[in-house]
Amino acid sequence: MEASQDVLFMTTNKIELIDFALRDRLYNMEIPHPSNKSLKEYLNSRLEELFLKNTDVNITEIAQPIIHDIENGIITNFRKLEQKIIIEYVNYVKTREF
Repeated sequence: MEASQDVLFMTTNKIELIDFALRDRLYNMEIPHPSNKSLKEYLNSRLEELFLKNTDVNITEIAQPIIHDIENGIITNFRKLEQKIIIEYVNYVKTREF
């Protein structure tokens, strides 16, 4: 590996597990969690997308437990939000009469 020509990109959420001698030479860049406002905006757009053809669906009813989790710090990133949206969507579809 030619240090003057190569770039090494690493990512971790456990920086304390990296050896100090190596960690000291790395550029540390932290990406903060999205704001609650951003999470709620994404939630609304995803629910609208999922229920676009169903005009009889009460999106607010489905969104309430998810918003509660966002506001209480249970959902702090988009991955957790997407998982919760899928769970609530599946639960909604399972309880719906066809």
